Amino acid sequence: TVDEVMNDASYVNQTVRVSGAVLGESIDYDSENAIIRFTVVNIPSEFDDLATALHDATIDPNATRMNIIVEDEAMPDLLQHEAQAILTGELGDDGLFHASELLLKSIIASVIGDRTGNDSLVLSGRNAALLTFPAILLASLMLLVALMTEQYQISYVWTVTDPQTPTIYRFTAFWGSQRGSLLFWSLLMSVFTFGAICLNWRSQRRLMPYAIAYMMATLAFFLGLSLFIENPFDRWWLLPNFPEAQQVVESAFIPANAIAPAPASLANTATGLNPPMLYLGFVGFTIPFAFAMSALASGDLSTGWIKATRRWSLIAWIFLGLGLILGGRWAYDVLGWGGYWGWDPVENAAFLPWLVGTAFIHSVMIQEKRGMLKVCNMVLVIATFSAVMFGTFA
Repeated sequence: TVDEVMNDASYVNQTVRVSGAVLGESIDYDSENAIIRFTVVNIPSEFDDLATALHDATIDPNATRMNIIVEDEAMPDLLQHEAQAILTGELGDDGLFHASELLLKSIIASVIGDRTGNDSLVLSGRNAALLTFPAILLASLMLLVALMTEQYQISYVWTVTDPQTPTIYRFTAFWGSQRGSLLFWSLLMSVFTFGAICLNWRSQRRLMPYAIAYMMATLAFFLGLSLFIENPFDRWWLLPNFPEAQQVVESAFIPANAIAPAPASLANTATGLNPPMLYLGFVGFTIPFAFAMSALASGDLSTGWIKATRRWSLIAWIFLGLGLILGGRWAYDVLGWGGYWGWDPVENAAFLPWLVGTAFIHSVMIQEKRGMLKVCNMVLVIATFSAVMFGTFA
């Protein structure tokens, strides 16, 4: 900290790394000689919210200050009032800190906003993220309508239903195969993203733009799969002017009164409960991952990201546990492997994120109460998210 460097003579003429809050009024740039001068004030080593700590430091008249000089450096766009400056250099005998390396992290926390200082871009990104929910909800409703009204020209409808399929199983057929499941995964992700933004936008303003970026990147991945690889709206097409053997593109044209037995695994009560529970657990663990990566990207490694995601982690863990219990029953009823588990590969794949997530939930409690295991928690949340991705496609 600035306090430690300025009050300990052993740091003089020694290479050290120090962090402080920038005083905007002190910034001076000599463009001819490429020299930057400014002042930073001490930030406490422990704090709950980085943005609040930076603001409080700059208005505290008793906070320790340190004058900085950076040579041969262009004026950074992010060098502004209340930005966090992380400096590497030496403290001279005259009390002037000669920085050889300067890293700035603006409190205007956004992947684009950090580069441009334009808060309107941050708000635009937030609004775009919020709009993904109604957009994906509309697509999901369209697929549900197609399933309910027997639109067999849509290949997915033909794959998972037939005219004798009961209404309840037509509804659960929405996630009855991979193409529908990916759209359902995206729908849940948009719901969780919408909730995470609305609940944390004010309290975790520092973390939200980066968290939105990670959540949207995850959502974009699944939407890309739905758009380009597993599109649930693919259709059968008749080409009447072609020879009969070549009239149908992709497969045979299926008339509305066709009969094809639905898979036994889909005509089961557990179909309506097990996949949604598992997906709620999978998607739920994406939120802690996004906030953890946001904490790394923003440099705010306090317990703020843990407080923001505690409930999301518990909700995900509960749903995933319920999904595993229902999946065990499903395997017992349908697969007939002689047990409630029978080493069903799907259940095993879903069990991995539950195990790692259990360790993560317990570990973050220690960090929140004692400030320990910060690296361990980052490793665990990354491992949980990795297991979620593995379980989704296993």
